[in-house]
Amino acid sequence: MQINKIISPSDIVERFWQAPNESLWSQKELSIILGLSQKWFEQRRWVGDGIEYFKLGRSRIRYQKSAVLGWLAKYQHIQSTSQDNQGLNHATQP
Repeated sequence: MQINKIISPSDIVERFWQAPNESLWSQKELSIILGLSQKWFEQRRWVGDGIEYFKLGRSRIRYQKSAVLGWLAKYQHIQSTSQDNQGLNHATQP
């Protein structure tokens, strides 16, 4: 008999930050971690401007933690123009 343990969203977030950069994450897990809808991931893959991903088989999509962190860094908000070398805020909304 298999017992399925229910994992809370905070547990998933904690596991993500403790995992190695090579770890792979599902769209469902990342939707919880990043607060984005699963539909967002699907749309971004279709358009081609989302987080880099691996396609394993016909329909299994996985995202590497390092790619997620790189994507987050790309969209990091600059707090003030004094923190930006050119005096421009280059942050773009995902």
